Amino acid sequence: MAKEVAFTDAYILGEPVIGLRRYERPQPAAKRAWIEQVYLEHDPARRAERLCELNAIEQTFNVCHTTIVRDAWERGQELTVHGWIYGISDGLLRDLKICINNQAELPAAYEEAVRASHA
Repeated sequence: MAKEVAFTDAYILGEPVIGLRRYERPQPAAKRAWIEQVYLEHDPARRAERLCELNAIEQTFNVCHTTIVRDAWERGQELTVHGWIYGISDGLLRDLKICINNQAELPAAYEEAVRASHA
């Protein structure tokens, strides 16, 4: 089983942010590759930006897994979850190109969002 590894000695703007941890749940290949690229980013400001993007993607998908959203979709209620991020450096709100209308769209939308953020 694949394991996600949070890297040790990661710094954002000179401050340590991550300790070494292992997670027993499988992680999508796209997410693992994205995390590796973030870790290799030498520019601390860009690394912080990319980590924030990944967090925003994760939180968008966490909303989709709440009972409120899942129950609405099971009832056939129209509900769309979008992913956006606010740029601290420029004050702009950016669309992460995540738009989920039902439970069946989750796996493909997640993979695509992580791939798009990585590009």
